[in-house]
Amino acid sequence: MDYAISKILEKVPVRVICLTKYVDDIFCLVPHDKVTDTLALFNEYHPKLQFTVEVEREGGLPYLDTFVIRKPANLETMWYKKPIASDRMLNFHSQHPLRQKIGTAIGLINRVDKLTTNNKEQVKDIVFSKLRVNGFPPKLINVLWNRQIGRQVAHNTSQNMQANTEVMYKSITYIPKLSDAIKRILCAETQTIKLAFKCTHTNSTIYNTLILNSHLEK
Repeated sequence: MDYAISKILEKVPVRVICLTKYVDDIFCLVPHDKVTDTLALFNEYHPKLQFTVEVEREGGLPYLDTFVIRKPANLETMWYKKPIASDRMLNFHSQHPLRQKIGTAIGLINRVDKLTTNNKEQVKDIVFSKLRVNGFPPKLINVLWNRQIGRQVAHNTSQNMQANTEVMYKSITYIPKLSDAIKRILCAETQTIKLAFKCTHTNSTIYNTLILNSHLEK
């Protein structure tokens, strides 16, 4: 498929600024007036390799589990569920371990969060509805949502701070208990210092000292 796409793109008369593929599901950006011609080039490649096309509607286009939204300067994505897709998942009242049920809900929340760049409150309503259909209590849904989204926000904030901050790497002599306490305090106070331990009494220093002493005794 990759080879076929590369050959087809050589014939497309316009520059395709974005193209991604999953198996045989292709998402690409071409001018609106070139959609028909581009589709014809794809279908001309081989008679047994035929494509259909779905064009942008209301500023967006579904692709796999996302709805890609066109903005003036970029593209945004939102978690997307096909109209024919079932809301059925592991029911909260089923005879499964509670941890497994909670894991199923967390998996859905994390997937929605990762696939949605903005409008998280809108997809929260969709997730809430899907979990409620499968018997999950509203209070539990809210707790899991707030916990998972809060963790993701904190993680993103930490990554941004680390990306914009120069990290210093330092080493100190290891003293049992004291060195561990110093490292724990520094790591809790700042993310800009990475501390490592070193030992002053290495084999080489001990060996060199013994040699020096033996020479002095002579």
